[in-house]
Amino acid sequence: MTDFKEFHIAGHDLGISQITCTDSQHMLARKDELVQALHQLRTDKHYDLAALMLTDVLQEGSRLFFAGDEQTIQQAFNCKTENGSTFLPHVMSRKKQVIPALSALWG
Repeated sequence: MTDFKEFHIAGHDLGISQITCTDSQHMLARKDELVQALHQLRTDKHYDLAALMLTDVLQEGSRLFFAGDEQTIQQAFNCKTENGSTFLPHVMSRKKQVIPALSALWG
């Protein structure tokens, strides 16, 4: 995965990758493959959460694919999830938006 970073927040280990694009449709067609890879990564690295942010600058938001507890994502971002995925409008930054939301939940 490209642009991958590991984090440790309040006893939780996680890894988040981010891909920025202007047309996310090609990547969305590979959703099942991406989620499967995240599950494998989570198992291999013993993460509590493995995620991929597919940030689409034209849609002004990120499709978050994840392997981990759905309630964590739902609570951190006040959103609904479906099959390891959710769209986060106006979320463009892992550092300034995703990590602080998880830190607030777990912190």
